[in-house]
Order: sequence, then structure tokens, then C-alpha cells
Amino acid sequence: MTHLHVDEVHADPAGAALRARRATEEARAHFVVHCDVDVLAFADTPLADVPDSGGDPIGLRLDELAASLAVFASSPRFAGLVLTEINPDHAPDPGVLRHFLTAVTMAVAQA
Repeated sequence: MTHLHVDEVHADPAGAALRARRATEEARAHFVVHCDVDVLAFADTPLADVPDSGGDPIGLRLDELAASLAVFASSPRFAGLVLTEINPDHAPDPGVLRHFLTAVTMAVAQA
């Protein structure tokens, strides 16, 4: 399992994802990406189960997540995506969920 600090992802989402993808490809013939929406900054995309970090905003922006997912999905060893902890009842309006689903769909479809 490769460990990347969030600062690496903020600095270069695609580059960080590529490093993690390469390590995963070396270890397995196929892989599935598990994406928990709690990884997102609630202020950017309010769909998480844990809406408040209790301090400074943490988490990824939706564009950072989408860039990362596009890298994983472009691998010939990519076998699927699991999305969890999506709570549309936390969103201020239905457009937030549509925006999220569009970004994720486009990221995976570009692969």
C-alpha cells in the first residue's frame, strides 16, 4: 500500500495518483478504487457523512478527486470504482449531487 500525504495530492493530484497507481499495478493484476466521499472538503462538496472537521478545512476539492480518479481509471488494470458515504441530504441543493456525479462520471469516462 502506497502512502501519499494530502499535501502531495493538493500540489499535483494527477502526479500523486500516478505514483499510487504504478505501485498498485506492480502489486496486482487488477484493482478497484474505493472512494469514500468523506475524503472531500465539505466546504467544497457538501456530501460527506462527516461534515465538519472541527477546525481548518481539510480534504480534497472535487476537481482534485476527479483528476485522481481519471488517472486510476485510465489504467488497463482498473477493474471498477466503489463510491461510498454519499449523503445528498447534507447538500444545500440537488445541484451539488449532480455536479459531483458529473465530475466523477466524466473522470472515469475519459479513461
